[in-house]
This record gives sequence, C-alpha cells and structure tokens, in this order.
Amino acid sequence: MNKLRLLHFFVATLCLISFTSCDNDDDAEPSQQALLTAGEWQGASVYLNGADSTQFFSSAADFEVNELSYRFDDNSEYRQIYDPVPTILGTWEFAGTDPEAIIFDRGETYESRATIIALTPTELHLESNKWFGSQSPPIEIRFTRP
Repeated sequence: MNKLRLLHFFVATLCLISFTSCDNDDDAEPSQQALLTAGEWQGASVYLNGADSTQFFSSAADFEVNELSYRFDDNSEYRQIYDPVPTILGTWEFAGTDPEAIIFDRGETYESRATIIALTPTELHLESNKWFGSQSPPIEIRFTRP
C-alpha cells in the first residue's frame, strides 16, 4: 500500500512539474526608434574606410568628435550640439521602410541621409558622406551614451 501511495505521489509530482510552465522568456527587443530616442548620444570616434581616424580629424580638420552630441526625440525632432557652433535643430525620420537609414531635414535644401551601422542601448554608429560638406567620402561617427 505504501508503494502505491508513493507511486501516486510520484506521478502527481511529475505531472505538476510537467504542466507548470514558465513565462515567455522572449522579451521584446526595443525598437530602433526606442533605442535612438532613449537619450543623448555623445561623439566618441570617427572612422574613415574602416580605420579609426579620430586623431586625424582632430589635427587636420580641427574636429573634436567628443564635442559633438545628438538628441533624437519621439516627435521627429533632433538637436545637434557641437561646441562652439550654435545648436542645430531639425527633423529626422527613418527612410521609408528602411529602419537602417535616417533622413535629416527632409525637403530642405540641406537634407541629408545617414546609415545606421550599429545601434544598441549604449552605442550608435552613423555613416554619411555629408558630415563635412556637400560631398565627402563616407565617414562613420560612433556615439556612446554620456
């Protein structure tokens, strides 16, 4: 009788363990927009042709990337701050169905486009050929959260 009771207890325990489920562990990843608009982005480095060119741009172009910051807002506005240049305010949007590209100031004479190379909660890598004028080689600027 003890063996039968022990067998029932064992089967009940096995069923309880088998039918108990955990919550879904597949937490939703934040969207591109949520990552982009989560706070300010501070310039960290400049890459040209895949090589870190931060020092080159600092000495040759007098461009200090760590003085550059961007803030993207949910209302499609952005703020670019580069000391000592006055703050630039404008609009931004993803390029149609391509969440890997951002269009700055669509329809304006100074409209530009940047490709998102990497975007995580702590890093943003943007590449554009219009960082330093109307046309330049593709330059990647890497940003981090301050």
